[in-house]
Amino acid sequence: MTQSEAKAIMETYLKGWETGDRAYFEGVLAPEFVDYMYGKLRTRDELLKEAAEMPYRNRRIRIDALIVDGDKMALRVTSFLTHPKRDVDAEVPGMIFVRIVNGKMIEGWGLHDRLGAVQQFDKAESRKA
Repeated sequence: MTQSEAKAIMETYLKGWETGDRAYFEGVLAPEFVDYMYGKLRTRDELLKEAAEMPYRNRRIRIDALIVDGDKMALRVTSFLTHPKRDVDAEVPGMIFVRIVNGKMIEGWGLHDRLGAVQQFDKAESRKA
């Protein structure tokens, strides 16, 4: 897999998270896809449900770095989120690791700085007060 092929797959996947639109995921997730976000096993169906219920508004995800090694890739990303009830923003760094077979993601692992997001939301809200 080339760097540009890997980036295209991940851009499509991340667009699914930005929009909640299942069609983006359909194009890049294998039927047997599983991931281990925050150490918890999540099936493809669970991921699709979670993405459809994503609470943040104006979510954008930027790829900051991407490394491809055979059928695996590692990404460093930044998510830009707006809290729906507080109307405050946060920039959340994260790491995503995936395995690709025949152009489809079959396994994923990842962590995002949830505590940092909460702290940013709290700080932004206190500045508004």
